[in-house]
Amino acid sequence: MLLGKSTWTISNDRECSSGKDLQVNVSFSTCQSKQFACNSGHCIDLEARCDGTTTCADGSDEIDCRTVQQTSRYNKNIVPPNIIVFFQLKIYEVLNIDVSNGRVHIMFEVMLDWFDPRLIFINLKTESVNRMSQEEYESVWRPLLIYKNMEPSLSPLVEEPGIMVHCMEESTLSGIEQADRAVTFSGAKNSLQWSVTMR
Repeated sequence: MLLGKSTWTISNDRECSSGKDLQVNVSFSTCQSKQFACNSGHCIDLEARCDGTTTCADGSDEIDCRTVQQTSRYNKNIVPPNIIVFFQLKIYEVLNIDVSNGRVHIMFEVMLDWFDPRLIFINLKTESVNRMSQEEYESVWRPLLIYKNMEPSLSPLVEEPGIMVHCMEESTLSGIEQADRAVTFSGAKNSLQWSVTMR
């Protein structure tokens, strides 16, 4: 049947592909605007998309669950415009105080918070942690944090650092130009959070 998601090959289109064969994903469904169309054509609630639980019978709602959407012009080596980085330090425990050598051994968490208006976020959940994948973590700009007066031997990582997206505003629905309906969030209004716990 025609309903569902499939890959179409377009040939002899001189306007868009200079006559070369072009493959595009096309989805036909009867789904409403706030529903996700499974590859089979069945409809599920858009909130069930990328929530960690398979809802579509074919499992297509948990495929390609990205958090970050970048343009080809995005460069992680360029600082975002008008950047302000918020810094927060939490001291959890004073492990040792060495008065004679002037050293303090503590367990602490560093948290950085900033906005990158060049990014678009997708599939965010308002009631859960929106953690980036390792690949996404490596692909975005993040502040450089330099520690001074710290002995490396006394500061192993307790938790692996990562970036989370703090969902702060309502989303907008993607247009019909995308085969997979998605909920998008502006990087100018939803912040990125990086944190690491050390001792």
